Amino acid sequence: MTLIHLATLNREKPSSLLALDDPYTAYCIDEACLYMVQQARAGREPDFERPARMEKQKTRKTETTNSGALAMLAGLGVKVK
Repeated sequence: MTLIHLATLNREKPSSLLALDDPYTAYCIDEACLYMVQQARAGREPDFERPARMEKQKTRKTETTNSGALAMLAGLGVKVK
């Protein structure tokens, strides 16, 4: 968290302290730092094995298999072989 502390003290983005050339890499660094700060403020340890978006995907009730797609098409009146 030293990078985050330095960025906070200097009122800079963490990526600007690293002098990165690639804007996407800079964005990813800033996003990761923001995630860590948000987790710390919530009193949680950052869990990089299971990001929040993966948890949201698990709870979705939409069917993404072929059988689910075929059932959806049949429900719409589409004849499928």
